[in-house]
Amino acid sequence: MLKAAAEARKALEDAVIAAAVAAQRARSLTFALEEALTSLAAPDGHSTKPTPRMPETRGNPADALSPREKEVLALVAEGRSNKAIAEALYVSPNTVKTHVASLLNKLHADSRAQLAAMAVRGAYG
Repeated sequence: MLKAAAEARKALEDAVIAAAVAAQRARSLTFALEEALTSLAAPDGHSTKPTPRMPETRGNPADALSPREKEVLALVAEGRSNKAIAEALYVSPNTVKTHVASLLNKLHADSRAQLAAMAVRGAYG
């Protein structure tokens, strides 16, 4: 019975991570499309409007996230390890560990899987 529960938990965590990756890719694509459309709307091809920003959810703990924490959260949502995140951001794994701990604290999460699920539900990236 315990083995089945562990397997079910692992399958659920894998599904959450896969959903988080898909959601992050969709948000990234949306952001890129908005940026391209803004540039195309300008007569000379250069936008005079400010660069569109990823949507942020108001009134929640994610508002307190730094830009770097948002980057780390997006990479956690992709299922990357601390080492892989460190390589992507050109920082040490200990720095990533500190950011992940901060994210867990600020977002009141108990695990990386919960962080990934929160990244899917909210626009934290």
